[in-house]
Amino acid sequence: GGGGGGGVAAVADVLIKLIRLIAHLAMGLAEGAAIAAAPESASLLRLLSALPLEPTLVGDAPPLCIEELQLNALSAVTNLTFYTAGGGSALLGAPGATGSLPQGTNGGGVGVGCAGGGAAIGDVWSCHQRALCGLLAQALTHPNAEAAAEAARALGNISRLPPARLTLCELLADEALLILLEHPSAQVCRASCGALINLSSDPRCLSRLGSLSAVPRVAAATLRLLDAANAAALADGDGGATPSTDRAEEALSRSADEAADGAEAEAAAVLAAKTLCNLLSSRPVDAADTVEGQGAALDEPLRRAVLRAAAAAAAEKNAARWRDESSRAEWPQVAALLTQLATVCASAPRTAAMHSVAVGDK
Repeated sequence: GGGGGGGVAAVADVLIKLIRLIAHLAMGLAEGAAIAAAPESASLLRLLSALPLEPTLVGDAPPLCIEELQLNALSAVTNLTFYTAGGGSALLGAPGATGSLPQGTNGGGVGVGCAGGGAAIGDVWSCHQRALCGLLAQALTHPNAEAAAEAARALGNISRLPPARLTLCELLADEALLILLEHPSAQVCRASCGALINLSSDPRCLSRLGSLSAVPRVAAATLRLLDAANAAALADGDGGATPSTDRAEEALSRSADEAADGAEAEAAAVLAAKTLCNLLSSRPVDAADTVEGQGAALDEPLRRAVLRAAAAAAAEKNAARWRDESSRAEWPQVAALLTQLATVCASAPRTAAMHSVAVGDK
């Protein structure tokens, strides 16, 4: 940090602008792939590890400045981790990538480097992956809803990689993602479901998700998000009185915000229902785990939770009025599959195990 009058604040302001530019550039496929492969992009990992988990005064930089820096860094990480599947991400220590790893913690209590234990010391890929997963898992608890959503989106990208899914379970990120399903923001719920759908598609994660009561929690989230989507669809069709001229701008702004919230709730409901389908249709690798896992062996409270969610999905009458075109098109198929799986689960013998039915995140 510089020693002059506005050192930290001035540096933070420059970093915010640069990182915001990087995040925007990364939205282009060619540019994003090139930035993700550049060794310098790993500096985002080091920056996140250096910032306090909860924004506070750093030098002369006020908490709001630090929070904005965190948010922009998380946004850039989200955009860059979109390119992880190709194996060319410097953030995850792709072959040929260089740069030092962050060591220790950033105040959240979870180690983010490989020193002192963890996965595969000396393996750059494994170390970078664990460090990034640890930082993002911490960020899920950020007091700013937008920051938590960005962290969940990035984990949704990373969890497309099989090794990362196990790492996330080891770091308890799966539990944090399930807690976020109760968040009042549909945006946060949608982002959380984007990661959970990938975890629930991996048989190796099912026993862990079962121990966290994932089925009733995802079923409850599906019901709540359907209610929110319904409320938005009904309000959208209400029309109502025309606002007076001096309040028209405020009414239009509020209407636009409500429409955006409704579209988020619709997309989140679809992802939550897909996640529930994955949990119901997948079978743990170890057949002995079936009773505790997410197969057909559901006890009575779980059966009721699943059947309630399936009944709501089947009875959904307002999906045709949803604003989000993709959600509107997907919902009938997802609802039909959920109804089918719930019916089978509710009537299957306790010891039965179901075969996997693929419901992937797109």
